[in-house]
Amino acid sequence: MACVKVYLCSSPEDSVVERKFLRANVFPKLRDHCRRTHGVDFRVIDPYEGMDSGSWPRQKVRLQLIEECRVNSLGPFFVGLVGEEYGAACLPEQVELSEFLMLLQVCQQIGFRCGILEDCYRRDENTVPPSFCLLSQPEQSMEDSDWHDVLAKGRKILHDVVTHCVLEGDIHPEKAQKYFRSSLENDLHFALEGRSPADIKRCLCYVNKTAKEADHNNKGNESHVGFQSPSVRLRQLRDDFLPNMVRTHRALVYTTTTEYDGQQSYAEDLGHQVYSDLRKLIDRCVVREKDQTHDLLSQQRDLCHIFSCRYKIEREEVRHVRAYLEQNTKHPFILIGGPCTGKSVFLAHCANQVSV
Repeated sequence: MACVKVYLCSSPEDSVVERKFLRANVFPKLRDHCRRTHGVDFRVIDPYEGMDSGSWPRQKVRLQLIEECRVNSLGPFFVGLVGEEYGAACLPEQVELSEFLMLLQVCQQIGFRCGILEDCYRRDENTVPPSFCLLSQPEQSMEDSDWHDVLAKGRKILHDVVTHCVLEGDIHPEKAQKYFRSSLENDLHFALEGRSPADIKRCLCYVNKTAKEADHNNKGNESHVGFQSPSVRLRQLRDDFLPNMVRTHRALVYTTTTEYDGQQSYAEDLGHQVYSDLRKLIDRCVVREKDQTHDLLSQQRDLCHIFSCRYKIEREEVRHVRAYLEQNTKHPFILIGGPCTGKSVFLAHCANQVSV
């Protein structure tokens, strides 16, 4: 069955109430609307639906899921929820060989344990260029909780080492971004940055700020603690990146400011907004897709009629085609002939004789 497939982007530590409300009250209604109105399925990919953080997909898998939704969804393919939490930085999936060796050297110089990073990464000469790649699981026997501790320590060491390298001028700040980006920022950039206007219009983003946070920012009390600070990066994401996507590509971004204790109320308001926005996008995109499919079928029928008109001599092979169509088989029918021997005309004639 054709499908509307939507990736739900958020910070795993944030939007828990909102995502739960959407799963329970909004997505089932949209699934029912898609099936009853358009005869298509509706699916939502929430990478953080499971309670066990060890089962959450890594960055490479998440980006593959977003791309799959973009390619295969009949309509909208991405819904982003941006709240108060930026999230922990992701360990890069791949670090070039020379850069990783430099990080290990700096790690030793400032007194950190290099073994932690060596437990997290393995050298891979098959990559181009040769790189150290993040392990999906420990090579030696280790409990899941211990492996999560190793990854957390590796993340902390990389944060401090890369910050030191940036301050010393060993790594350019732009190149260091991959060490400080969270899953939320990575997903948003991948879904929106560099996409066509048509794809961007298939995305929805909802930003929620608290009244206390808005007052705090307006007063200018927060000091700048560096480009790697989660609070600074979250503010850049909400106040620079997404608004710029609205200005340059007319991205669909909605910003709300709620009271301190209005989380459940915001979840309900968000649910109504998401249902309305997704339903409009689905109706518009699915109808357009059906029109395009109908136009394509009409073109194929016209082409078939043109070819069949050139069929002049009745052939014995028509009887074999008729017998094949009348039987119940999963085996293909193979028509063999040299170039310009009339295969297309013959099949067009047969197709024209089939009563639908």
